Amino acid sequence: VIFYNKLQSKISDFISKNFNFKICPYCGIEHINSYNDSISYYEDFKDFMINASENELKYIKNIGPKTAKKIINDRELIYKDNPEDFFLTYIKFEKNFNSYLKNPKTYNHYTLDHILPKSEYKLYQISLYNLLPCCYNCNCKIKGTYNLNNNAIFNSKHYNLDNEITFKLISSMDNDLKIIANYDTPNAKEYLEKFRITGRYNFHIDNINDLKHKAIKYNQQKIEEISNQTGISIQNVKELIFGKEIFDSNTDVPLYKLKIDIAKELNIL
Repeated sequence: VIFYNKLQSKISDFISKNFNFKICPYCGIEHINSYNDSISYYEDFKDFMINASENELKYIKNIGPKTAKKIINDRELIYKDNPEDFFLTYIKFEKNFNSYLKNPKTYNHYTLDHILPKSEYKLYQISLYNLLPCCYNCNCKIKGTYNLNNNAIFNSKHYNLDNEITFKLISSMDNDLKIIANYDTPNAKEYLEKFRITGRYNFHIDNINDLKHKAIKYNQQKIEEISNQTGISIQNVKELIFGKEIFDSNTDVPLYKLKIDIAKELNIL
């Protein structure tokens, strides 16, 4: 574990640069991504020196807290009356500013899960095959040291949850809609229970209610009428009404599997 902790930042950087994950593979709800703390919106070095915040100034190599505060103070003391003197004082940082624009600092909006727990499988603690980017909730609050079956491991050739689980809508006793999950295998049932999928998905029931209301309002006949009146193809009309992600097999959007299953049930697909 100590070995992994020492290399964690390097492993995270490698994964961020070589993989393009967008949605947590365990829950399908949370975005997971890397992002750059960019200052590219400044026009040039002079614009940066005049307008950058104290925190942004510290992105630049060799500009620490004291120097950043001095730059801000000198804006008032020097720049107001002698702008060229101000820039000449800090021109030494221009090269570092340009360097940062080319290679900004990268931050990870995800955690790395050890599929096989690093506490039990020490030999695999830094193996890339044993690491999977996922959201904080799934990794730190839910999964823990739980050993997933191969059919539930997203990067396994045996992954099959999409075929083993189907989401459906039911009406409860108070006539509210609820999401349930039908499953075909004990492993799928265990996965649903472990990651609390049904409860977490029902928190997003408003998205599905909206989809159902649109399906009622825009049946096939209505869609064909809109298409005839506007000259827009039936497929494009459907995409505009229900969302393009339902039709283009884009699994990198939140709740994709849920939306697809309910869209089929509602005869949208």
